[in-house]
Parts: sequence; C-alpha cells; structure tokens
Amino acid sequence: MASQMVFTGVAGCPQFYPNHFKADMCVSCQNRIQAHAGATTEQISAALEFSVDKVPSLIWEHLEGKLFLGGYKAALNVPFLKNNNISLVVDTAKGLENVLGPKYKKMVEKRSEDC
Repeated sequence: MASQMVFTGVAGCPQFYPNHFKADMCVSCQNRIQAHAGATTEQISAALEFSVDKVPSLIWEHLEGKLFLGGYKAALNVPFLKNNNISLVVDTAKGLENVLGPKYKKMVEKRSEDC
C-alpha cells in the first residue's frame, strides 16, 4: 500500500512515536510525522485523521448505508454532508454550544437549514 505522505527524514529522530493527543506529532522530538524517515500504516492513518479534522472517517459501510465518525468540525462540514447524502448527525458531546460559543451555535443552525 502506498503512503499518502512524503517523509523527509529531516527530524533525525530514529522512530516516530505519536503523541496521544496530537497524532501527527512525535513525543520524542516534537516534529511532525512527515519529518521522519517513515511510520507505520496505523500511525499514518491516525495522523491524517487528526490533521484533516473537517473530514470524518468512514468506519462502516453496508449496501447503501454508511457510518462516519468525526469531530465537531466534520459534523459542520455542510459540503461533505451533502455530497455523501448524510441525513443524521449524532452529537455525543453535551454542551458544545457552551464551550465553543455563539459561532458554533450559528453553524449548527445553518447546517440544519442547509441539509
């Protein structure tokens, strides 16, 4: 399988050790994954999912049904929702409007109107 990244090797770090909270950063040298000589397929996938946070991951597909998993930015990505015929978004994080403020609340309302 071909990698979706270009590795430069400029970090000088012998191996990429991903940060648990920022999957594209190495805990050993604090460089991004691309600055290393390589990484495992799982590390590449996790880094891409972290750095491309507006696009959810397809986690299940059956016949014409699909299940995606993503963060709040992915849930507000109206073009993606429309292009993939997504008709239901489940929010499992209680009180996001209190944490992210009025801009988030307006974006949720706009998504409801547009989708």
